Amino acid sequence: METLLTLTEAIAETLGDGWRAERLDGDWRCRLLRQDRYVTVKAQHPGERRLILTAATDAFSRARRWTGEPAPTITVATDRAPAVIAREIVRRLLPEAQRYWERREEREARLVAYETATAETIQRLTAIGITFSEGTRYPTNSDVRLYAYLDALRIEAKVYGDTVDLDLKGLRADLAVAVLSALRPAG
Repeated sequence: METLLTLTEAIAETLGDGWRAERLDGDWRCRLLRQDRYVTVKAQHPGERRLILTAATDAFSRARRWTGEPAPTITVATDRAPAVIAREIVRRLLPEAQRYWERREEREARLVAYETATAETIQRLTAIGITFSEGTRYPTNSDVRLYAYLDALRIEAKVYGDTVDLDLKGLRADLAVAVLSALRPAG
């Protein structure tokens, strides 16, 4: 059998349209790459003559969270001609891969907008003159928990995009009444 990289290069050439081959790990994993979308080409197991072809995108790695959606995958025999493997990729993998890539990109755009809103909210909170701790990112790395102390008052602000959960501990009764009065519905 020709090397996996040689086979992947021949498949990329057959696919055309800007596809190129790239070695990833030794001679058992390569990828077909076009822009930030790619298909991982992996030898199944030593001695087995099948390839596992899996759609992937850089947007998925940036998104930092696995959604539970499996990446589209097909297997093909390694003894097939590169042109036949390329046709199988176009026929069996790329239609679902295209939808998968679009969903990943939409998710990444939503995550970037959410992180931008979180940063803007933090900026608004810190602009009022209360000195908050630097903040802890948790668990998604998009949400932020801030802490501040004003005398005996402990403030915890959990920032989720343009939403803030405030936890006020040690609030004097007169200040609690003033805060709750300000929040009370008019009427």
